[in-house]
Amino acid sequence: MNMIRQGRTTLRLSAVATIALSGLALIGLTAPPASAEVSGISAWVISGRTGEPDPSAVSENQIQFGFGFSDSSGASDVRFDRLSFGYTVTGEGRTIASGSSNPGVTYISAGTAPSRYIDAVDLRDLRAGTTYTISVWALDHGQRFTNSIDVTTQARIAPPGAPTGVTAVAATTSVTVAWSPPSSDGGASISGYTVTASPGGQNCSTVAISCTVSALTTGATYTFSVQAANSSGPGPASSATAPVRMPLATPTPSASPTSSSGPSSGSSSSSSGSSGSSSSASSSVSADDLGSIDPVEDTVDGELAIAKVEGGYRLRIDTNSPETAFTIVARKPNAKVLKWALDTKSSGAVVFTTKRNLAGYTLRLRMEGETLDVVKVS
Repeated sequence: MNMIRQGRTTLRLSAVATIALSGLALIGLTAPPASAEVSGISAWVISGRTGEPDPSAVSENQIQFGFGFSDSSGASDVRFDRLSFGYTVTGEGRTIASGSSNPGVTYISAGTAPSRYIDAVDLRDLRAGTTYTISVWALDHGQRFTNSIDVTTQARIAPPGAPTGVTAVAATTSVTVAWSPPSSDGGASISGYTVTASPGGQNCSTVAISCTVSALTTGATYTFSVQAANSSGPGPASSATAPVRMPLATPTPSASPTSSSGPSSGSSSSSSGSSGSSSSASSSVSADDLGSIDPVEDTVDGELAIAKVEGGYRLRIDTNSPETAFTIVARKPNAKVLKWALDTKSSGAVVFTTKRNLAGYTLRLRMEGETLDVVKVS
């Protein structure tokens, strides 16, 4: 049997011996093999050289398959007088490999299930997760037989993509970050997420789609990114959030100044045998003599934090002045001026959401005409 192959294949040991029966004596055979005709052809996935079916023997980039004939002779040793056969493998939008034999006399001894095993082909350098069609054919005495199977290589697991829609909302010394899952999980379930602050590297991990990064510095500015991971490892980080400025610490009220005064007393003594006396006078200072003391006034501090959220923006004011009226003024070149007037709660903070598109606006937090904070929205 002369087998001609093309494509990315490696020939396994063939179970076929081709004998030209032109008067040659077959040593050791007491009777010539029975003449048979092909009644069908089939192909199957194999492992190794035995030709036995093994449907699980498929990797990310390799398929081994065997093929052979069936006939109705019932004999263990058969002879096909004028037989040709071949195969074609297609996938990836093209022909991957093919091979065929020349017509001739083919002798097969004791075939194996599911048919008389005749050849094996090893396909390599295939794409992971791709379906390939293996088509086989045989031509015997002018009659053509065909069959085919589809085999899919194992999918390759890759790291997941980057999470999207990342938002961050600040509290006093922590920030809660939320996001949407990546569009691709890489072929395996996502096992968790990690949020990282920059600068500083503070982080939190979770299997949910939000978590809180703690131990942040008041008054500092941070950005946050998120990574997803699966069994293949972590994927790329998301785009960083807009800068988030941490609220300023609320100052502790200073203690009232105190003063004290008390009488001082003196004593006189005399020594015997001497004349004269000494005396000391006691006196006290009245509080009125200290003059007036003005009370200490705390400076009002305020900070404005802005975060992009679904459907708009979330604004948060943190101040050290509870139940106080503040104004937020937003300006943008060639755009309408936006204003919000609101009162802080007893905690000194207030949070609200607007559907206005604030991109490109510069926002100022004001109280009684004084600007306390300025934030530009990118």
